[in-house]
Amino acid sequence: MFYIKTQIHNWHVFFIGILILSSCGRHKEFVYFNQIQKDSTTQVTVLPKEPLIQVGDALLIVVADNDELLIRQINGSASAGTSSAASPAASGPTYFVNDSGKIKFPLIGSIFVKGLTKDALSDSIRNKLISMKYLLNPIVNIRIISFKVTVLGEVMRPGVIAVPNEHITLIDAISQSGDLTIFARRDNVLVIREKDGKRIYKRIDLTKNDLFDSEYYYLENKDIVYVEPTKKKAASLDKSSQVFSMVLSSLSLAVLIYTQLLVR
Repeated sequence: MFYIKTQIHNWHVFFIGILILSSCGRHKEFVYFNQIQKDSTTQVTVLPKEPLIQVGDALLIVVADNDELLIRQINGSASAGTSSAASPAASGPTYFVNDSGKIKFPLIGSIFVKGLTKDALSDSIRNKLISMKYLLNPIVNIRIISFKVTVLGEVMRPGVIAVPNEHITLIDAISQSGDLTIFARRDNVLVIREKDGKRIYKRIDLTKNDLFDSEYYYLENKDIVYVEPTKKKAASLDKSSQVFSMVLSSLSLAVLIYTQLLVR
């Protein structure tokens, strides 16, 4: 009897050990940056890039100067290709970049803006206003109010995220989407980016700390983030459909038997 109890105890310990090991393995699947073992400090190697203006962008451009009459004419303009109410956050005229990469700006006319940074466009508008002798010392403020990223797949709240400050990291985007679901693959997050007429696909492993050194850590305007589901989700869906089919078949059989009994 003592021998049997000892064997049962040994098997019990063995199975508990197996469960602990398997749970540890599963635990790593849900942990971000699991290569960081202790407190440490590293040098930041990747910094956010200034976004380049693209076709289809909406630009909020506000000019300031002492000449109130001309400033009212510029900032109050709502000519073709502009709108003063294109965005709830906008406070001033909004200019849409057309298919030719241009905007139509008051007093100046058409300006090619595609591929420029905000600072470069600001300097260009400022210099044109001065050289054309409209204003003496204008200040030109620009925002890209159409900056957005899209998050799809295994997140709690998939959708489009507006980025008012024009800077967002991959972690920020996932956080604003309610974090990943338990069925999300954390080691294979896809970032889709269109750049220089090409579509780029980049796989990111959120469990590795080298994510912070990736050029895709900072997302760019119109990036798409897709979080792939694990095979466990497909298996769970298959199991659910099988259970549903069995329940439906059972109900159909019960209805058939009940109908036959009524006939008799």
